[in-house]
Amino acid sequence: MRTLASIESGQIHGGSINFLTMTQTGHIVTGSADKTVKVFDLKSGLKKPLMTYKCTDAVFCGDVVANRIITVGTGDGNLLAFDLQGRGQECLYGYGCD
Repeated sequence: MRTLASIESGQIHGGSINFLTMTQTGHIVTGSADKTVKVFDLKSGLKKPLMTYKCTDAVFCGDVVANRIITVGTGDGNLLAFDLQGRGQECLYGYGCD
């Protein structure tokens, strides 16, 4: 880090990354304008996501709750929740906003 040299490069999303967090278990969670949330294992690097979740619109914010649930807010006003434990890569629940 002191040399500011890149240790890895590549494209992991097709749009801007608007949400980025690290879990206590060593996972990196990203949410993007490309309507996806991706989970990476820090030890394995950012080449291939462990999980990819599809959202209803661009992801603008998010959080990981209790190292288990990923919650994200999307551009169409939805609040979505996904299971970080990987039990299916579908939305657990979503709340719409008019």
